Amino acid sequence: MGSCRIVAVMLCGLVLVTACTNSVTGPQSTHGPGLTAAAALGELRTVDFCSLLDASGAAGSGTVTKPSLFMLGACRAEVTDGASRFSVVAGPLSAGSDSGLSPYDYHGAALPLGISVQRSTVDAKQGCTRELAFNDGIRLALAASDLSGGVSSSPDARCAKADRLVAGALAAITGQRVGHIAFDERSFGRLDACALLTDPDVDRVLGSGVNRNPDIGGHGCMTGSVSLTFMIGVSPAQPSTDVLGGVPAAVDKVGAFCQIVGSLPAPGSTAQAQTATVSVVNLSGVATDSDCATARAVAGPVFAKLPKP
Repeated sequence: MGSCRIVAVMLCGLVLVTACTNSVTGPQSTHGPGLTAAAALGELRTVDFCSLLDASGAAGSGTVTKPSLFMLGACRAEVTDGASRFSVVAGPLSAGSDSGLSPYDYHGAALPLGISVQRSTVDAKQGCTRELAFNDGIRLALAASDLSGGVSSSPDARCAKADRLVAGALAAITGQRVGHIAFDERSFGRLDACALLTDPDVDRVLGSGVNRNPDIGGHGCMTGSVSLTFMIGVSPAQPSTDVLGGVPAAVDKVGAFCQIVGSLPAPGSTAQAQTATVSVVNLSGVATDSDCATARAVAGPVFAKLPKP
């Protein structure tokens, strides 16, 4: 399964499940003083998550690849430590209840007021994930995963790296080193996904009055059973077999999802792609041809509005 396909499925699945002080644990209140995500990170739409990823700190004495965005809301690098190879990731941002989170007694530097560290059960068999929770309920994921599937490292080793990622992200925040991306005018990073789904042709497919629910950075949107997600630097898993809205597109069924991935060159790069993925989920668990027909009907008018090279 290609990386674009993996990330798109992951994002759609997430939609379905909906001054210093001492270390704070437990669910974070959304009231009272303390750092909100915007106060800590700045404009959330343009955050450069690579500035929050301390891959070198996670690697320790090992080696590290140059961190790079693999979606508009996360940055990834690979680190080697002895015989083990790890993927380390900062992002994405999330919000809302999550039964997979629990309090974590972080033993690093004192946490800024209003920030807590939480433990996540995501990818627990081969990785370790921590989440920085801000005072407004928004969370930043920081994860280390063993690329051998958990065979070559212990849970303690993986979680030690995740804790180093937490320390690095906190240092960037308190040191005011959080970077921001100046997106090219043709970059999908400048687009508002929900605005593109607010279209008369889309309404004719989905019906009028359907709520549009944006992700935190605005790079994705869910409306009913349909979602639109933008990514950069990720090549499509399947070759393009169609042209929709003037954009080369590939249609793919992945479990409960029918996905249409439109791909164009990223501005200023012939090696990287930027993609727009329209997904339709079938709650029965198996996508049908009818779901793909809906995805096509939405992708056409949406892709037509994408900035072309």
